[in-house]
Amino acid sequence: MARLMRELLAACGSSPRSTIVKHKQRGLEMLELCFVTPSISCDLPRKAPLILPEHVGRSHLLKRDQALFLEGDADDSHYLVIGGALRLSRQLPDGRRHVASFYAAGDLIAPESAGSCSFTAEAIVDSVIRRYSRSAIDYLVQSNPQVALQLLSLSYDRLAWAQNQMVVLGRKTADERIATFLLEHAARLPNHKRLMKMPMSRADIADYLGLTAETVSRVLSKLDRCKVVELLDIHSIRVLDEDRLEEISGA
Repeated sequence: MARLMRELLAACGSSPRSTIVKHKQRGLEMLELCFVTPSISCDLPRKAPLILPEHVGRSHLLKRDQALFLEGDADDSHYLVIGGALRLSRQLPDGRRHVASFYAAGDLIAPESAGSCSFTAEAIVDSVIRRYSRSAIDYLVQSNPQVALQLLSLSYDRLAWAQNQMVVLGRKTADERIATFLLEHAARLPNHKRLMKMPMSRADIADYLGLTAETVSRVLSKLDRCKVVELLDIHSIRVLDEDRLEEISGA
């Protein structure tokens, strides 16, 4: 991580320029997309335009539960989620699973360590991703200061997210964890009183928050009875009282 930050800082010799939807640079057609910090952490997610050349990457279709890469694989590529949703997880020696983060359309999945995957990435639903090799990313960092700045920002955000996640998992109660999780995902949507489409299962949420699926279902049902949220179906939740949800979250 430290080496990556030094490389990015060295490449960021100028401030980022204003962005538009399409860009031309050295003959390359550039596509402007958005990325969000993985799993959004405890703070509101910060969206920023990420400019990547479409033709440099290679698109792939992942079927539900199909792995993009496995823990221990030699892979230092970057992956942009074009559509669908993925989860990043690790299987513990005793068979338990820890879900580290979720990715949705527009999110960038970057390697956690040089040359080796620390987690397994799987599609939650049928998804489309675009792969960018390390050499392509290195070229963009050197030739486009704006991309370098955004990747540097993403690295800083991940450090902040890791610190916040330790608080969520280490100190918060089950009610507080689930309220925090709902607020994080609600913050990704533009409208107040938001309707959230959440493709992950109760088991996925439980393994992300360090709870059981039964506890997740129980707390969500309690929030529904108290008119804090409305459970429309297994994957659709509407936030009815955001102030009360923030109070429950312990924020």
